[in-house]
Parts: sequence; structure tokens; C-alpha cells
Amino acid sequence: MKTDRVKQLLQDAHAANQAMGTQKLNLNFIEASQKKRGNFKWIFIGLGIATFIRFLYLRVLCLFSGSETTKKREEAFARQYFKSYFMYRGALFYRTSPFPKTLEKPLLILACKNHAMQSLFMYQLFDFPVLIPVEKSVYSFQIFPKIPLKFIGKYLKRSSYEEVSLNNNWGEMKKMLQKGYSMILYVNPDVFLSHLHGPLYMFEELQQVLADADKPDFPADLHFLNCTGFEKYAWASAQSPMQLRCDLRPKADVYGWLSDPHSVQEKLAKITLFFESPELQFVSKS
Repeated sequence: MKTDRVKQLLQDAHAANQAMGTQKLNLNFIEASQKKRGNFKWIFIGLGIATFIRFLYLRVLCLFSGSETTKKREEAFARQYFKSYFMYRGALFYRTSPFPKTLEKPLLILACKNHAMQSLFMYQLFDFPVLIPVEKSVYSFQIFPKIPLKFIGKYLKRSSYEEVSLNNNWGEMKKMLQKGYSMILYVNPDVFLSHLHGPLYMFEELQQVLADADKPDFPADLHFLNCTGFEKYAWASAQSPMQLRCDLRPKADVYGWLSDPHSVQEKLAKITLFFESPELQFVSKS
């Protein structure tokens, strides 16, 4: 009986030790997790403070600089601001093709819209000024905590235009190219989710854009930009970042070999493949 009692006491002691060990492991895990979150918190705070200091520094420089120098510095600040923000949000990227540093002619960059914040993400990819399409609602987003996008709204407005339908506004957009501005145009009116393998709805006016881009007097070089995976941006975080593939190609690379160099339909088929869609459908003019 005493032996059984001793065995029972030993078993109870062993179980208690195991429970204490498990509890200690859980506490260590919680402590490590909190420490990790604390480290990320200070990283984010540091990014916010650094951005604000750069803003103040820029404002002081602007008092003693010419208008052109000021404009370049403001563009560089906005670009750095968005780089910091998307790093903070865990949206990292890598380029699968060279992005030009200098331009002989403006670029007309056709892109597929995957998310409302994609324009701001694309802006930071370029080392030269480029006009980006921005929805009005984007200005109300909180970028860094407690800092709305309006914080740099003046700089952003100089580098953006209100996102409108390509079907009714291609003439006005072409005038901006003629003035020497590089710009990004979305080929689709609504968000395209490539991982669902559905059709890509394109503006009908895109056919005219492609026809104009082949004319010898067209004022810009036509390129295509695909930011693969940006439709999953909402799930990204600094603790679990996502890697986005950014591919910028001139039209010759996207078109490849064409049985009929003047066939717009054949070019559209190649563009659809570039944007990783199985098919396209047109959104007619209204």
C-alpha cells in the first residue's frame, strides 16, 4: 500500500512538474511574442518620426531653394514617404526587369488595377516623375498611425490625377503626354483579382490607345507594368510581409512576334497574357 502511495505521489509530482514546464514555455513564448511586437512597434514609430523629420527638413530647404529644385525635393520626399509606408505595411517588392533611370521620351505605362492603394505603391517604383491615377477616397486613408494621407496631399496632387474612365478621357490624357508628362493608365475599370482566374474587363478605348501608340508621331513610349499579387495586399503585415513581383516591359517585349503587326486584336491577346488573365472582355463606352 505504501509503495502504491509513493508511486501515486511521484506521478502527481511528475505531472505537476510537466504542467509547470508547459506553463513556463507558454510564458516564455508570450514574452518573446510581446517583445517581438514591441520591437516592430518601435520600428514603426521610428519610421514615422524619421518621415516627419524629413518633412520638416524639406520645408526648411524649400525656403532657400528655387521652384524647380523644390519640386524635385518634394517628389523625392513623397517617394520616400511611400517607400517607408509600404515597408511598414509589409508590401515588399522585387523587379524582374530593369526600370529606366532616365527618359528620352515620356512613358505611357498601362497597368492592371488590383487594389485601391496600388497607385501609391507604383509611384515609389520610379526614379523619375510619373503621374498616377488616384481615387478621391484614397486621401482619407490613414497612412502611418494618426497621420492621414493629407499630410503630404499637396505633393501627391502634383504627381497624380483623379482616376477617371479611359473610355471618355483618352483625348485629355494624350494632351498630358504631349506636354512631356509620363503617366500610368489603368486598362480596367474595376479591381482585377488574378488569383480567381476570371476574365479581365478592359476599357473599349484601349484599342484606340494601342492604335495611337503605333503612330510615328505618338509623344510617348508605351510600356506595360504588372504588379503580380497586389490584390492580396490586405493580408500583408510587417510580421508577415509579402513579396510582390514588379514587371515593367516595353510594348515590343509584350507583343513579341505578331503574325500581323497591325492587328490590335492580336496585341490585346498578348496583353491579356501579360496580365495573367485567361480572357478579356470589353467595357463599352457609356
